[in-house]
Amino acid sequence: MGVAIETLLADRVDDHLADLAYHYSRSPNVPKAAKYLCLAGRQAAGRAAHPEALEYFGDGLKTLEGLPAGPHRVELELPLQIGFGFSLRATKGFTAPEVERTLSRARDLCSQSSNTAQLFNVLVGLHTFYLYRSPGTSGALARELLSVAEALGESAKIATGYLAMGETAMYLGDFQPSRQYLERTIALASSHRADQQNARGYLAVTLWCLGYSNQASERMQEALELAQDKNRPLRAVNILAYSCALNAQMRLWQSSKQQAEAGMSLAEQYGFNFHAHWFAVVHGRALMENEHAVQGIAEIRRGIEGLDALGGTQAFVLGYFGEGCLKIEMAGAGLQALARAMRLSEETSERWQSSELYRLKGELLLRRDEINVAEAQMCFESAIEVARRQSAKSWELRATTSLARLLARQGRRNDALEMLGDIYDWFTEGFDTADLKDAKALLDELNKN
Repeated sequence: MGVAIETLLADRVDDHLADLAYHYSRSPNVPKAAKYLCLAGRQAAGRAAHPEALEYFGDGLKTLEGLPAGPHRVELELPLQIGFGFSLRATKGFTAPEVERTLSRARDLCSQSSNTAQLFNVLVGLHTFYLYRSPGTSGALARELLSVAEALGESAKIATGYLAMGETAMYLGDFQPSRQYLERTIALASSHRADQQNARGYLAVTLWCLGYSNQASERMQEALELAQDKNRPLRAVNILAYSCALNAQMRLWQSSKQQAEAGMSLAEQYGFNFHAHWFAVVHGRALMENEHAVQGIAEIRRGIEGLDALGGTQAFVLGYFGEGCLKIEMAGAGLQALARAMRLSEETSERWQSSELYRLKGELLLRRDEINVAEAQMCFESAIEVARRQSAKSWELRATTSLARLLARQGRRNDALEMLGDIYDWFTEGFDTADLKDAKALLDELNKN
C-alpha cells in the first residue's frame, strides 16, 4: 500500500506522510518506515503537535531496534533522535533529563557520521539544555556551535552560533560581550526570524542590566512583534518569557502579570510544561504587587516546585521568591531561598542577577532584625562590587540606593548623597522607571536634610 501511495500520489507525498508512515511501519521495509515516521514527526512538530510528533519519532526508533550497528543504522537513527529530542524540549521542557539523554545519543551518532549539519542541530539543542541548567557548561557548547557554523559557511547558522554565545554571556553576567554577540546575531540573521526575535529578547534584558532601559524596551517590543506567528507557539512563549523577565526587572508588574497570563494560556494549550511553571512564578510575583500576597507566594512556590521536578530552577527564579518574601514579612523563608540561589549560582555560574541576590539578602537581614546592620551593609557593598565588575549599571543603582538608605539612617548623609548622586548622574535614559524614581526621591530627601 505504501508503494501505491508513493506511485499514485508522487506529487502530493507531503499530504500523505501519516499514511505512508502507517503502512511502511507495518511492512518489513525498515528504511522506508524510519524515513516516513521521521517525516511525519517533523510535520507534526512543525504545526506544534509535539505529543503526536513524539509518537512518530518514538515508533521510528523502535523500528530500528533490530538493525545492526553501522553507517546505515546511524543514517536512519540520527534524524529520529534529533526530532525526538526537540519535541521533548517542547513538551517536557528545556531542562528535562530525557532531553539531555536523547540529544547526547544524537551527538554520539554524529561522531560516527560526517553530517556536520546534523551536528549543528544537536549542538543547538544541547546548548539550550545547559544554558538553563549550567551556563558555565553551555559556554563550551556555544563556542563549538559557532565553530561548526563557520565551517558550514552559512550566515543563518553563524548567526545562531553568535546567538548562543550571546545567551551564554548574558547568563554568566558578561553583559558587554553579550551585547556585542547579540548585535552581531541581529546583523547576520536578516532572514532568520527565530534568531532575530531571540537575539532581541536577550539583548533587551542585557541592555537593561547595562543601564539602558529605553533601548531595552524598544528591542523587546521588536521581539514581541516578530513573535506574532500563530504557527510558531513555542517561539511566542519564549519571547513572552523574556518580556516577563524584563518587566519584572523594571517593576512593571501589571504588564508582567498580563504577559504571564498570556504565556500560561499558550503553555497550557500546547503542553509546554517548563514555560507553564516559569510563568506561574512571574505571575505569582506580580500578584504580590497587587495586594494578593498569599495567592502570589503560593503560586511562586508551585512554580518553583514544578521547575524543580524538571531540573529547571535557576538562581534568579529563587530571587523572585526572596523578593516576594520582603513584601509579606517572611524574612526567614526569603533568606533560605537566597541561600539556595547563591549555592546554585556558584554551582552553575549563573551570575546575571548575582548583584541583586546580595542586595535582597541585605534587605531581608534588615527586615528580620535591625541588629544585622553590619552584615546587611556588607551585602549591599558586595552587590555594588559585583555590578561594577559586570558594568551592570541598573543593578548598581538598585544596590547603591539600598546602601545609601542604610547609611542615611546611620547619620552618614553626605556619604549616601555622594555615592547615590554619582551612579544616578551616569544615566541618560529611563528616568520614568521605578528604580530611577526611587533613587531621585532619596536624593531629594537627602538634599533637604
